[in-house]
Amino acid sequence: MDKGLTRLANDLKKFIVDNKFNVIFTFILGFTTFGIRITYLNYGMDTLNYMYDNNEYLNHWIKIGRPGMYFFKKLFGPYMNIWLANLSFVIFLCITSLGLCFLATKKLQFREVSIGKSKLIIIPSVLVTSPLFVQQYYFDLQNFEFSFSMSLIVIAVISSLYSYFFSKRGIIIFQVICFLIAFSVYQSFPILVCVLIIFCMYLDLYCDFIEKSGETIRKLSNKYLHLVLSIVTSFLLYELFEKLMLFSFGLRKSGYLTGQILWFHEPVEITFRRILLTIKSQLFTGFTYSFNISLIVGIFLVLIIWI
Repeated sequence: MDKGLTRLANDLKKFIVDNKFNVIFTFILGFTTFGIRITYLNYGMDTLNYMYDNNEYLNHWIKIGRPGMYFFKKLFGPYMNIWLANLSFVIFLCITSLGLCFLATKKLQFREVSIGKSKLIIIPSVLVTSPLFVQQYYFDLQNFEFSFSMSLIVIAVISSLYSYFFSKRGIIIFQVICFLIAFSVYQSFPILVCVLIIFCMYLDLYCDFIEKSGETIRKLSNKYLHLVLSIVTSFLLYELFEKLMLFSFGLRKSGYLTGQILWFHEPVEITFRRILLTIKSQLFTGFTYSFNISLIVGIFLVLIIWI
Protein backbone atom coordinates (compact mmCIF):
# COMPACT_ATOMS: atom_id res chain seq x y z
CA MET A 1 0.00 0.00 0.00
CA ASP A 2 2.84 2.39 0.85
CA LYS A 3 4.36 1.67 -2.54
CA GLY A 4 1.06 2.50 -4.22
CA LEU A 5 0.65 5.80 -2.34
CA THR A 6 4.23 6.75 -3.17
CA ARG A 7 3.67 5.99 -6.85
CA LEU A 8 0.43 8.00 -6.88
CA ALA A 9 2.07 10.96 -5.12
CA ASN A 10 4.98 10.94 -7.57
CA ASP A 11 2.63 10.73 -10.56
CA LEU A 12 0.58 13.66 -9.27
CA LYS A 13 3.70 15.73 -8.62
CA LYS A 14 5.05 14.99 -12.10
CA PHE A 15 1.70 15.82 -13.70
CA ILE A 16 1.53 19.20 -11.93
CA VAL A 17 5.14 20.06 -12.85
CA ASP A 18 4.66 19.01 -16.50
CA ASN A 19 1.31 20.79 -16.81
CA LYS A 20 1.86 24.01 -14.88
CA PHE A 21 0.16 26.09 -17.54
CA ASN A 22 -2.91 23.85 -17.58
CA VAL A 23 -3.20 23.98 -13.77
CA ILE A 24 -2.91 27.78 -13.68
CA PHE A 25 -5.19 28.15 -16.70
CA THR A 26 -7.88 25.94 -15.12
CA PHE A 27 -8.03 27.91 -11.87
CA ILE A 28 -7.93 31.28 -13.66
CA LEU A 29 -10.77 30.06 -15.88
CA GLY A 30 -12.76 28.87 -12.86
CA PHE A 31 -12.39 32.07 -10.88
CA THR A 32 -13.01 34.22 -13.97
CA THR A 33 -16.20 32.33 -14.79
CA PHE A 34 -17.62 32.23 -11.25
CA GLY A 35 -15.75 35.07 -9.55
CA ILE A 36 -18.72 37.42 -9.50
CA ARG A 37 -20.72 34.94 -7.40
CA ILE A 38 -17.86 34.57 -4.92
CA THR A 39 -17.66 38.31 -4.28
CA TYR A 40 -21.40 39.00 -4.66
CA LEU A 41 -22.77 37.19 -1.61
CA ASN A 42 -26.40 36.93 -2.63
CA TYR A 43 -28.69 34.03 -1.73
CA GLY A 44 -29.60 31.61 -4.49
CA MET A 45 -32.31 29.05 -5.09
CA ASP A 46 -34.09 27.66 -1.99
CA THR A 47 -31.63 29.23 0.46
CA LEU A 48 -34.29 31.38 2.13
CA ASN A 49 -36.40 28.28 2.80
CA TYR A 50 -33.40 26.70 4.51
CA MET A 51 -32.86 29.81 6.63
CA TYR A 52 -36.55 29.98 7.56
CA ASP A 53 -36.96 26.33 8.60
CA ASN A 54 -33.67 24.44 8.78
CA ASN A 55 -35.04 21.10 10.00
CA GLU A 56 -37.86 20.97 7.49
CA TYR A 57 -35.50 21.55 4.59
CA LEU A 58 -33.15 18.85 5.86
CA ASN A 59 -36.13 16.47 5.79
CA HIS A 60 -36.92 17.70 2.28
CA TRP A 61 -33.58 16.36 1.03
CA ILE A 62 -34.33 12.98 2.58
CA LYS A 63 -37.75 12.91 0.92
CA ILE A 64 -36.36 13.63 -2.54
CA GLY A 65 -33.72 10.89 -2.27
CA ARG A 66 -30.65 12.96 -1.35
CA PRO A 67 -29.80 11.80 2.18
CA GLY A 68 -26.15 12.63 1.60
CA MET A 69 -27.08 16.32 1.61
CA TYR A 70 -28.64 15.85 5.05
CA PHE A 71 -25.40 14.46 6.49
CA PHE A 72 -23.22 17.10 4.83
CA LYS A 73 -25.31 19.86 6.40
CA LYS A 74 -25.26 18.12 9.77
CA LEU A 75 -21.49 17.69 9.49
CA PHE A 76 -20.82 21.39 8.85
CA GLY A 77 -23.49 22.73 11.20
CA PRO A 78 -26.84 24.49 10.71
CA TYR A 79 -25.37 27.77 9.48
CA MET A 80 -24.61 28.45 5.83
CA ASN A 81 -21.37 30.20 4.92
CA ILE A 82 -22.24 31.38 1.41
CA TRP A 83 -18.76 32.72 0.68
CA LEU A 84 -17.04 29.48 1.68
CA ALA A 85 -19.60 27.33 -0.19
CA ASN A 86 -19.18 29.33 -3.41
CA LEU A 87 -15.39 29.30 -3.14
CA SER A 88 -15.34 25.54 -2.48
CA PHE A 89 -17.56 24.91 -5.49
CA VAL A 90 -15.06 26.57 -7.83
CA ILE A 91 -12.04 24.84 -6.25
CA PHE A 92 -13.52 21.35 -6.49
CA LEU A 93 -14.83 21.99 -10.02
CA CYS A 94 -11.27 22.88 -11.05
CA ILE A 95 -9.95 19.80 -9.24
CA THR A 96 -12.47 17.68 -11.14
CA SER A 97 -11.27 19.14 -14.43
CA LEU A 98 -7.61 18.56 -13.59
CA GLY A 99 -8.50 15.05 -12.42
CA LEU A 100 -9.90 14.32 -15.88
CA CYS A 101 -6.69 15.66 -17.43
CA PHE A 102 -4.64 13.45 -15.12
CA LEU A 103 -6.85 10.45 -15.96
CA ALA A 104 -6.36 10.97 -19.70
CA THR A 105 -2.61 11.50 -19.32
CA LYS A 106 -2.05 8.36 -17.22
CA LYS A 107 -4.29 6.20 -19.42
CA LEU A 108 -2.19 7.11 -22.44
CA GLN A 109 1.15 6.94 -20.62
CA PHE A 110 0.43 3.41 -19.41
CA ARG A 111 0.11 2.47 -23.07
CA GLU A 112 3.20 4.55 -23.94
CA VAL A 113 1.18 6.93 -26.08
CA SER A 114 2.01 10.63 -25.68
CA ILE A 115 -0.51 13.46 -25.71
CA GLY A 116 0.13 17.10 -26.49
CA LYS A 117 -0.27 19.39 -23.48
CA SER A 118 -2.25 21.83 -25.59
CA LYS A 119 -4.92 19.20 -26.19
CA LEU A 120 -5.53 18.80 -22.46
CA ILE A 121 -6.62 22.45 -22.27
CA ILE A 122 -9.78 21.42 -24.12
CA ILE A 123 -11.05 19.67 -20.97
CA PRO A 124 -11.17 22.71 -18.63
CA SER A 125 -12.21 24.98 -21.49
CA VAL A 126 -15.36 22.93 -22.08
CA LEU A 127 -16.02 21.61 -18.56
CA VAL A 128 -15.38 24.59 -16.30
CA THR A 129 -17.29 27.05 -18.49
CA SER A 130 -20.25 24.75 -19.15
CA PRO A 131 -23.64 26.53 -18.77
CA LEU A 132 -24.79 23.45 -16.85
CA PHE A 133 -22.51 24.37 -13.95
CA VAL A 134 -23.43 28.04 -14.20
CA GLN A 135 -27.03 26.96 -13.58
CA GLN A 136 -26.03 24.56 -10.83
CA TYR A 137 -24.00 27.32 -9.15
CA TYR A 138 -27.20 29.23 -8.44
CA PHE A 139 -28.27 26.50 -6.00
CA ASP A 140 -26.15 27.82 -3.14
CA LEU A 141 -27.27 25.16 -0.69
CA GLN A 142 -25.82 22.28 -2.66
CA ASN A 143 -23.12 23.73 -4.92
CA PHE A 144 -20.19 22.66 -2.70
CA GLU A 145 -21.56 19.12 -2.21
CA PHE A 146 -22.20 18.86 -5.95
CA SER A 147 -18.67 19.71 -7.11
CA PHE A 148 -17.07 17.79 -4.22
CA SER A 149 -19.02 14.67 -5.24
CA MET A 150 -17.90 15.09 -8.85
CA SER A 151 -14.27 15.19 -7.74
CA LEU A 152 -14.85 12.04 -5.65
CA ILE A 153 -16.17 10.23 -8.74
CA VAL A 154 -13.16 11.22 -10.84
CA ILE A 155 -10.77 10.18 -8.05
CA ALA A 156 -12.55 6.83 -7.74
CA VAL A 157 -12.18 6.18 -11.49
CA ILE A 158 -8.50 7.20 -11.35
CA SER A 159 -7.95 4.62 -8.59
CA SER A 160 -8.65 1.90 -11.19
CA LEU A 161 -5.36 2.78 -12.85
CA TYR A 162 -3.46 1.73 -9.72
CA SER A 163 -4.87 -1.75 -9.29
CA TYR A 164 -1.33 -3.14 -9.61
CA PHE A 165 -0.20 -1.24 -6.52
CA PHE A 166 -3.25 -1.73 -4.28
CA SER A 167 -5.42 -4.77 -3.63
CA LYS A 168 -8.41 -4.96 -5.98
CA ARG A 169 -10.69 -5.51 -3.00
CA GLY A 170 -9.37 -2.32 -1.38
CA ILE A 171 -9.89 -0.32 -4.58
CA ILE A 172 -13.46 -1.62 -4.99
CA ILE A 173 -14.27 -0.69 -1.37
CA PHE A 174 -12.77 2.78 -1.92
CA GLN A 175 -14.78 3.23 -5.13
CA VAL A 176 -18.01 2.03 -3.53
CA ILE A 177 -17.60 4.57 -0.70
CA CYS A 178 -16.90 7.44 -3.14
CA PHE A 179 -19.78 6.50 -5.44
CA LEU A 180 -22.20 6.00 -2.54
CA ILE A 181 -21.46 9.48 -1.18
CA ALA A 182 -21.88 11.00 -4.65
CA PHE A 183 -25.10 9.12 -5.49
CA SER A 184 -26.66 10.14 -2.17
CA VAL A 185 -25.96 13.80 -2.99
CA TYR A 186 -27.27 13.84 -6.57
CA GLN A 187 -29.12 11.07 -8.38
CA SER A 188 -27.73 11.86 -11.83
CA PHE A 189 -24.15 10.99 -10.86
CA PRO A 190 -24.42 7.30 -11.91
CA ILE A 191 -24.70 8.67 -15.45
CA LEU A 192 -21.49 10.66 -14.92
CA VAL A 193 -19.65 7.47 -13.91
CA CYS A 194 -20.92 5.72 -17.06
CA VAL A 195 -19.71 8.65 -19.17
CA LEU A 196 -16.26 8.42 -17.57
CA ILE A 197 -16.10 4.69 -18.35
CA ILE A 198 -16.95 5.46 -21.99
CA PHE A 199 -14.25 8.15 -21.93
CA CYS A 200 -11.69 5.60 -20.68
CA MET A 201 -12.79 3.10 -23.32
CA TYR A 202 -12.35 5.76 -25.97
CA LEU A 203 -8.79 6.35 -24.78
CA ASP A 204 -8.12 2.59 -24.96
CA LEU A 205 -9.45 2.46 -28.52
CA TYR A 206 -7.36 5.52 -29.39
CA CYS A 207 -4.24 3.72 -28.14
CA ASP A 208 -5.18 0.64 -30.17
CA PHE A 209 -5.53 2.85 -33.23
CA ILE A 210 -2.10 4.43 -32.67
CA GLU A 211 -0.44 1.09 -31.97
CA LYS A 212 -2.40 -0.60 -34.77
CA SER A 213 -3.31 -3.40 -32.38
CA GLY A 214 -6.86 -4.69 -32.26
CA GLU A 215 -8.61 -5.29 -28.94
CA THR A 216 -11.78 -7.33 -28.77
CA ILE A 217 -14.92 -5.89 -27.24
CA ARG A 218 -14.93 -8.70 -24.67
CA LYS A 219 -11.39 -7.90 -23.54
CA LEU A 220 -12.17 -4.20 -23.39
CA SER A 221 -15.34 -4.85 -21.37
CA ASN A 222 -13.58 -7.17 -18.93
CA LYS A 223 -11.12 -4.37 -18.15
CA TYR A 224 -13.95 -2.34 -16.61
CA LEU A 225 -15.92 -5.12 -14.94
CA HIS A 226 -14.67 -4.22 -11.45
CA LEU A 227 -15.66 -0.58 -12.03
CA VAL A 228 -19.15 -1.65 -13.15
CA LEU A 229 -19.35 -3.88 -10.06
CA SER A 230 -18.51 -0.87 -7.89
CA ILE A 231 -21.23 1.21 -9.56
CA VAL A 232 -23.92 -1.46 -9.17
CA THR A 233 -22.95 -2.14 -5.54
CA SER A 234 -22.94 1.59 -4.74
CA PHE A 235 -26.31 2.12 -6.37
CA LEU A 236 -27.90 -0.78 -4.47
CA LEU A 237 -26.42 0.54 -1.21
CA TYR A 238 -27.74 4.01 -2.06
CA GLU A 239 -31.26 2.62 -2.59
CA LEU A 240 -31.04 0.84 0.77
CA PHE A 241 -29.62 3.97 2.43
CA GLU A 242 -32.44 6.12 1.03
CA LYS A 243 -35.18 3.76 2.28
CA LEU A 244 -33.49 3.43 5.68
CA MET A 245 -33.40 7.21 6.09
CA LEU A 246 -37.07 7.55 5.12
CA PHE A 247 -38.01 4.84 7.60
CA SER A 248 -35.85 6.30 10.39
CA PHE A 249 -37.40 9.75 10.09
CA GLY A 250 -40.93 8.51 9.41
CA LEU A 251 -41.08 10.28 6.04
CA ARG A 252 -42.69 9.43 2.72
CA LYS A 253 -40.80 9.73 -0.55
CA SER A 254 -41.60 12.91 -2.45
CA GLY A 255 -42.82 12.89 -6.03
CA TYR A 256 -40.39 15.72 -6.83
CA LEU A 257 -38.27 13.48 -9.06
CA THR A 258 -40.52 10.49 -9.72
CA GLY A 259 -43.21 12.83 -11.05
CA GLN A 260 -40.81 13.86 -13.82
CA ILE A 261 -40.45 10.30 -15.14
CA LEU A 262 -42.90 9.92 -18.02
CA TRP A 263 -41.76 6.57 -19.43
CA PHE A 264 -44.69 4.12 -19.53
CA HIS A 265 -46.95 6.72 -17.95
CA GLU A 266 -47.95 7.88 -21.43
CA PRO A 267 -47.70 6.41 -24.95
CA VAL A 268 -44.06 5.78 -25.92
CA GLU A 269 -44.33 7.75 -29.17
CA ILE A 270 -45.39 10.85 -27.20
CA THR A 271 -42.38 10.47 -24.89
CA PHE A 272 -40.02 10.24 -27.88
CA ARG A 273 -41.69 13.28 -29.40
CA ARG A 274 -41.09 15.21 -26.18
CA ILE A 275 -37.42 14.21 -26.27
CA LEU A 276 -36.99 15.37 -29.87
CA LEU A 277 -38.77 18.66 -29.16
CA THR A 278 -36.53 19.21 -26.12
CA ILE A 279 -33.38 18.57 -28.16
CA LYS A 280 -34.62 20.96 -30.82
CA SER A 281 -35.42 23.70 -28.30
CA GLN A 282 -32.08 23.25 -26.51
CA LEU A 283 -29.88 23.34 -29.60
CA PHE A 284 -31.63 25.49 -32.17
CA THR A 285 -33.33 28.29 -30.23
CA GLY A 286 -32.16 31.16 -28.05
CA PHE A 287 -30.35 30.88 -24.75
CA THR A 288 -31.75 28.36 -22.27
CA TYR A 289 -30.58 27.23 -18.86
CA SER A 290 -28.35 24.53 -20.30
CA PHE A 291 -27.34 24.95 -23.93
CA ASN A 292 -27.77 27.09 -27.00
CA ILE A 293 -26.37 27.17 -30.53
CA SER A 294 -22.86 27.71 -29.10
CA LEU A 295 -22.85 24.03 -28.10
CA ILE A 296 -22.81 22.98 -31.77
CA VAL A 297 -20.15 25.56 -32.58
CA GLY A 298 -18.08 24.39 -29.60
CA ILE A 299 -18.29 20.71 -30.59
CA PHE A 300 -17.31 21.59 -34.14
CA LEU A 301 -14.28 23.60 -32.97
CA VAL A 302 -13.18 20.86 -30.55
CA LEU A 303 -13.32 18.29 -33.35
CA ILE A 304 -11.15 20.52 -35.55
CA ILE A 305 -8.58 20.89 -32.74
CA TRP A 306 -8.46 17.13 -32.10
CA ILE A 307 -8.11 16.32 -35.80
